[in-house]
Amino acid sequence: MNFDELKHIWKAHTDQHESESRVSISEIQRMIHSRSQSALVKINRNMVLDLIAMTVVGGALIFWMWRNDFSFNMTEILVMSAILIGIGLFYWQKYRLLNRPSLTTDNLKDSLAEITRVLGIFMKIYFYSIVILVPLLGSGGILYGFYKGGNQSGRDMENIPTEVWGVVGVTMIVYSALAILASRWYVNRLFGVHYRELNLCLQELEEHH
Repeated sequence: MNFDELKHIWKAHTDQHESESRVSISEIQRMIHSRSQSALVKINRNMVLDLIAMTVVGGALIFWMWRNDFSFNMTEILVMSAILIGIGLFYWQKYRLLNRPSLTTDNLKDSLAEITRVLGIFMKIYFYSIVILVPLLGSGGILYGFYKGGNQSGRDMENIPTEVWGVVGVTMIVYSALAILASRWYVNRLFGVHYRELNLCLQELEEHH
C-alpha cells in the first residue's frame, strides 16, 4: 500500500467520522429543542391555569362577602381593582417576555439562554413574594376581615378581649407558615420543575458546543 492510498483511506475515515459527529450533534440539538419546547408549553399552560385558579378563588371570596352583606367604600374598591390590574399586567408581561424568543434549532442556544434568564427573574419574584407578600397579605387580610366584621356588627375594636386578639395572632402566625409552605409547593409544581428542565437543557446544549 503506497502513501497515496493510505492518505485516501485516512481521509475517507475522517470524513465519515466528522459526518457521524455532525449527525450526532444535530440529533442532540433536536432532542434538546423538543424538551425545551415541551417545558415552555407547560409553563404557558400553567400560567393560564394559575390565572383561572386565582379568578375562581377571588370570585368565591367576593361571593362570600356579598352573601354576608360586606360593603366596600370607594378606597377599598380602588385598592382591589389596582391589585387585580397589577396581577393581570404581571402575567401578561411574563407571557410576552417568555415567548418573545422563538425556540428553533437554528438559534436554540441564544433563545434558550434568554428564556431561562427571564424565567429566573420571575422565579426570584415568586420567591420574595412568597416570603414577604404571602404572609403580609394573608395576615393583613385576616386583620382587615376582623376589623370589617367588627364594624358591620357594631362592635368596637378597642373593647375586644385580649384573649380574642391572642387567638387572632396565633391564627395569623399559623396561616402565614402554612401559606408559605403551600405557596412554595404550588409555584414549584407549576413553574419550578420546568424552570430546572430548561436550565438543564441549556447546560447540555453548552456542553455539546
